[in-house]
Amino acid sequence: MRSSTLEDHPVPKQIVTPAQDAGLPSAQEGPAPALFIVMAGRGGTGKTFLLRWICERAVSAGRALVIADGDRTNRSLPNFLTDVLAPPGADDAIVWPWLETIMERMLVERFNLILDLGGGDLILKQMAIDLALHAMLVREGIAPVILHMLTPEVESLGYLASLEANSLFAPERTALILNEGLVPRGYDSDEAIFAPVREHPVFKAALRRGAMPIIMPRLGPALAINARHLSFANAAAGQTRERLPPLGIFDRHRVARWLEAMEKAFAPVTAWLP
Repeated sequence: MRSSTLEDHPVPKQIVTPAQDAGLPSAQEGPAPALFIVMAGRGGTGKTFLLRWICERAVSAGRALVIADGDRTNRSLPNFLTDVLAPPGADDAIVWPWLETIMERMLVERFNLILDLGGGDLILKQMAIDLALHAMLVREGIAPVILHMLTPEVESLGYLASLEANSLFAPERTALILNEGLVPRGYDSDEAIFAPVREHPVFKAALRRGAMPIIMPRLGPALAINARHLSFANAAAGQTRERLPPLGIFDRHRVARWLEAMEKAFAPVTAWLP
């Protein structure tokens, strides 16, 4: 399975499908503006993991979705999703026009777009500076969304701080996602370990201007699912790939419970997701 370039798809795919059928219940489709969703955060914060869940959820409901994978060093999405758009090279001179072309078509064709950038990638920030990107998207009738993935370390607030400064790219639909999956085992309270981040001035300032805090629940058998290149729903259903045995009954139950917990955790921002 491979990533796709713009040349592979003269017209963007309307629905990005999982590598296997998600098998999730369908949801009601309501009128909504096209979404431009940015996955933001350092490498290893869980951006791709969350993006996979968002895509499975959208696909199960038959909602239109296009993914632009701009991660230049760690493109794992094609292991789980098909028809993922990727630039033909890693240089800024290639990635910038590639992304601009996709966004131009989003503005014209009104499809939902999710952008996944590598940790520390500055292209979005530079676009925000050069183009007043947030204002441009709103003016064109696109709803910008940014999902900041945060760890228990205050250093993970760096990218949030840079985009929030002078409202560089600080849309109303901003989520601050505290990923419990990054909390080392053995801590009595996940709440306590995130306290330095929650009490940091950058985090508090984002909350004051309307950002939504979300606790993303931990999924115990995450590594086992990744090794099998499965959708979450198929893992819960006992399917498998890569010649590995299916998850055991307890782990399948854990995945099913996690899917329920994710719906509950992200309920406040459901309208921000495709």
